[in-house]
Amino acid sequence: MKRVAASVFLIFFGFALTACGSEGGEPVLTGAFAETEGTLTGDGPVDNSGSGGAEGDGRVLKPEGHKGMWFETEPTDPWEHYVWASQKFVGDPIELPKLEGKGNKQSFHGLPDICDSRVSARLKEIGFDQENSIDSPLNYTCNFFEVDPVKGYFSEALFQVSLDSYGQSNDYRKGVYYDPQRDDVVPIGIGEGNSSECAISKNVNNSRLAIETLSGASGSSTQETCLYSEYFFQIYDNIASF
Repeated sequence: MKRVAASVFLIFFGFALTACGSEGGEPVLTGAFAETEGTLTGDGPVDNSGSGGAEGDGRVLKPEGHKGMWFETEPTDPWEHYVWASQKFVGDPIELPKLEGKGNKQSFHGLPDICDSRVSARLKEIGFDQENSIDSPLNYTCNFFEVDPVKGYFSEALFQVSLDSYGQSNDYRKGVYYDPQRDDVVPIGIGEGNSSECAISKNVNNSRLAIETLSGASGSSTQETCLYSEYFFQIYDNIASF
C-alpha cells in the first residue's frame, strides 16, 4: 500500500515540478566515493565504449569520458556498493528502443523506452525488482524497489524512473542547494518549503528523464534525498544508453 500510494502521488509530478536551487550546505559523502571520485568530467560526450582499466593493485580505473560516480574498489557503503555493482555494465549499455506512442502515450512517440525489459533484468542482477506503476498520460514511468533492503524488510527503497515529454530540466528550480556529481543533470523536486522530495533529471530528446527516491532511502534533508536519487540515476545510466 505504501508503494502504491507513493506512485499515485507521483502522478502529479508533471504538474508540480520545481527546481533544486542554491542555498544550504553540500551533503557530506562518506565511504569509498568520498576518497576516490566525485569530480566532474567536463561537458564532452560520454564514451563508455570500453571498461575501466585494471591496475595491479586490484583497482579498476574510471573509463575516459564516464560521467558521475565511479568506485575503483569495492566499497563497504551499501548504496555505493549498488553503484559499484552496476559498473560491470559500463561499456555494454542497452540501446533503448523507441516508444510507438500508442493510446494516451502519443506524445511519447519516438522517445526511449525507459522501462524496457532488459533494463529490468539488469537491475534485478544488482538487487532491484520492478513493480507496477500507475498509468498516466502526463508521464511514462516504472518503479523499482530493493530486493534485500539496506534498512531491513518493510523498509525497502522505492525509486521511480519517469519520462515527461513536455518538460525540460532547466525549466525548474527548487530552493534548496544540491550539487550533483556530474554536470549533465539537474536536481528537481515537488513542493515548497519543508518538502524534501528531490529527483535527478536530464534532458533527453526534448523530454525530461527524472529518477526519484519515493520511499525507504530518503534522508532527513533534501540534500540526502537528492543523493539517494543520484545513486539510482547513476545505476540506471551505467546500465542503459538514452
